[in-house]
Amino acid sequence: RKVKELEYYELLGVESNATPGQIKKAYYLKARKLHPDKNPDDPNANEKFQAVGAAYQVLSDTGLREKYDRLGKEGVDDAPLMDSAAFYMMIFGSEKFDAYVGQLKFATMMLLGEEMEGDGSEDFVESIVSSSTNLHLKYIQGKREVSCAQELAKKLDLYVEEVNASDDAKYEEFKKFIEAEAQELTAQAVGGTLLSVIGYVYVEQAKKQLGFKHSVGAGIGLVELRRKGHTIANNFRLVKSSIHGMRHASKEMEAENKEKEKDKACDGEGKEKGNVLKEDEKKKKEEREMESFLVMVDAIWNYSVLDVESTLRHVCQKVLFDNSVSVEARAKRAEGLYVMGKIFKEKGKSAKEGLSAFKDQFRAQINAQTPQETQSADEEASAAPKEN
Repeated sequence: RKVKELEYYELLGVESNATPGQIKKAYYLKARKLHPDKNPDDPNANEKFQAVGAAYQVLSDTGLREKYDRLGKEGVDDAPLMDSAAFYMMIFGSEKFDAYVGQLKFATMMLLGEEMEGDGSEDFVESIVSSSTNLHLKYIQGKREVSCAQELAKKLDLYVEEVNASDDAKYEEFKKFIEAEAQELTAQAVGGTLLSVIGYVYVEQAKKQLGFKHSVGAGIGLVELRRKGHTIANNFRLVKSSIHGMRHASKEMEAENKEKEKDKACDGEGKEKGNVLKEDEKKKKEEREMESFLVMVDAIWNYSVLDVESTLRHVCQKVLFDNSVSVEARAKRAEGLYVMGKIFKEKGKSAKEGLSAFKDQFRAQINAQTPQETQSADEEASAAPKEN
């Protein structure tokens, strides 16, 4: 199909008539290849990575893609776009986290060309439910859990083999090793928030395994009750963010239709069809687009939390019930897991704190562009010929 510009399509290596699934898969492959972490010797790596991220964010949004096809980059200049590193981390995780959580299910679906979202959040939820029954995804998920279990066992076996009750130095050495890992992981975009999720599950599973050795509450099964309540709350947050997304999409569509009607009803006073909206209307439009984007961020994060927590519970079970090691070794693994979880929780950030900081940073980036845009508009207006 004909479009005004092909730049964004060429950045992703797809045709202008590419399906949403093809665009997702192309972005995943390109972003992994161009990620700055994989290209430390390329001074332009970050610039290339950011460009691919911007292209995907535009082409993956139905409304922005329509504007880009019709008007080119000028038509989407005011669209709120997330920093590509944070966007990539939110969807795919990070290679530095791979040993702990593996490839996020969201990323797997994109790689397989799954249609993760349609025109609204309802399709997003439906795709999650239907995809969970896909045998291919189950096979990949199984491999992911085994790989993470092997990596976790290696770290915990350092505790099993080196740490004993009479050697405080070895215990402190293990703690310092885990603290250094945590410090590196929190340096990633939204890394502190993901680290806290990992820490939560580690502590939960360690308490459950240690039982009365940890506390009376853990021994009588309170940990499992809390886990069920925690999971129900997470599911509720996902559904809530999805419903919020559907309502917001409906309001956005209604507002777009009203703006189109205003364009058609030009009063003939020199305004041409398709002129830039008045400044106050433009500002409202930008605020709606920003809110739509942040609603999407909430939905992606809530889904990723469910994915990571579910995966890690299976991983911990594999490690803590590993019959290839002795009962004593399994008990020490649980102790080491508790130590790791406590450190990760202390070094990490709560979801509320992490996402709020991320959203504030995103809003600041967008607002920082506004004065420049306003100045440019004023300069164009002053340069335009005036009627006598």
